[in-house]
Amino acid sequence: MDRRELMDVARAANLTPRQAAVVRMRLAGHTFEEIGREGGHTRQGAQNIFLQAVKKIGRTSHVYPYTGLPEVFEHEISRGSPSGGFGTMLP
Repeated sequence: MDRRELMDVARAANLTPRQAAVVRMRLAGHTFEEIGREGGHTRQGAQNIFLQAVKKIGRTSHVYPYTGLPEVFEHEISRGSPSGGFGTMLP
């Protein structure tokens, strides 16, 4: 799953504002201790919020209709078109 697809799934997961903020900070490389301090809770609290968000994202990714499409698109583009282009579909 690429970063854009992950962000789409995260949006579809209906994260709370707090969960979204914790996930963004964690993806930016912040420690749970830093996230907790910033959000006014403990390191353990930040971890719990993150885990709740990850569970929501995981459940959503199983039903997200576009999972894997970027990889398929990249594969098809790298293969090239045997007829020389998309505009030459007719024989």
